[in-house]
Amino acid sequence: AKLEAKVKRKEPEVHRSLEEVRVRLAEELEMRSTSQESIVQDMMRFMQHFETSISKSGQRQEKTKAHLQAMKRKLREEE
Repeated sequence: AKLEAKVKRKEPEVHRSLEEVRVRLAEELEMRSTSQESIVQDMMRFMQHFETSISKSGQRQEKTKAHLQAMKRKLREEE
């Protein structure tokens, strides 16, 4: 009987404590999910910038190559 009375007194406190844990876990899960989304978005943005950079670099390289070829032709014509 004493044990049962003790349990009944502690029960609301235990429920409150469990609810607090549940709320904290839900918040942590939300935070992790948001962090993961942010990481993915940052990586996607980085990849887009990287692809653009590689493309522009390739275009510049092609222009330089064409310019060097033109210079080479002119030098041969002058010989």
